[in-house]
Amino acid sequence: MRSWLPVFRALTRPIIRAPEQGADIVVWLGSSDEPLGATGTLWHDRRPRPATYAVGPGRDDDETRAQLWQHVSGLAAR
Repeated sequence: MRSWLPVFRALTRPIIRAPEQGADIVVWLGSSDEPLGATGTLWHDRRPRPATYAVGPGRDDDETRAQLWQHVSGLAAR
């Protein structure tokens, strides 16, 4: 742990916020009227953000799925 802590700090320093910066959103959410109509919303930097992000290239079209199925079926027949 001791040997990795300096590495961790060096890597995360650009994205870790000071306590004042981290508290900003909490204070803003409690004092602003804007988020009142957005129950259940994830807020970051005073803006609503998606709670989940799609991972990967996205959905395949029908042709791509058919090609994959044909390829896999051919492998199973061997």
